[in-house]
Amino acid sequence: MKKNATFRWEAKEPNSTGTNDDNSDDFSLQNISFSAKKGKLTAIIGDTGSGKSSLLAALLGQMKLIQGDFKVQGSVSYVPQEAWLLNMSLRDNIVFGSEYDVKAYAKTIKVCALTRDIDLMSDGDRTEIGERGLISSQLYIKHKPSLSGRSFKVSI
Repeated sequence: MKKNATFRWEAKEPNSTGTNDDNSDDFSLQNISFSAKKGKLTAIIGDTGSGKSSLLAALLGQMKLIQGDFKVQGSVSYVPQEAWLLNMSLRDNIVFGSEYDVKAYAKTIKVCALTRDIDLMSDGDRTEIGERGLISSQLYIKHKPSLSGRSFKVSI
């Protein structure tokens, strides 16, 4: 919970001239009041540059509290916006070292809306994911040869 809290990014260490090269102290979150209910999904939405990521950073303790109250009860989880996939099959990226559970896996595929994508992959969920989640179209496209030469991106 936050009440009338103000946060700012920590300034970097001064350089050899005694000044900071960054503008980290130019931006702050001011007079923020925020609370989330335990067990409820909370969405933080807004325009680009409106401070959504900074608010999450403040929740995680990555911004300096300048004034106000700040208290986290329980635990906080954060999933960054960038996908992080390893160069292995789609299934291996989803299971990610855990024991393969058919029901849990099927539910994951369904809630992530991957069924159609997997159906289009020549090797199904055994298709190898390349660098940055890219799948070569030669592996990906079963029925649309006119699209060969393109690449597709997977993000989980």
